[in-house]
Amino acid sequence: MLKSVTKLIITLTAVFLLFRCIDPYELKLNGYESFMVVEGLITDENASYYIRLSHTFQDNNEIPEMVSDAVVFISDDAGNRHYLYKMGDGVYKTDST
Repeated sequence: MLKSVTKLIITLTAVFLLFRCIDPYELKLNGYESFMVVEGLITDENASYYIRLSHTFQDNNEIPEMVSDAVVFISDDAGNRHYLYKMGDGVYKTDST
């Protein structure tokens, strides 16, 4: 029993050391102006959902440009659409039903 536990610990340690992330990945996209960023969480709860829309920026010190003139909806595979209402400053909300 002790041999198998020791073997398991050694194996897990080796896997951890071999597959850990050492350097963060920096995405380099050249030749683009801006992308749309959609932030939100949709669940099966009977609650209001919030979506935030913004555009990317080239410099980390810049403030993201919020999208406040979009038509936003959530659709399913049956073709049902649930429209979100503009709340301001790039935030859109569903009703709670």
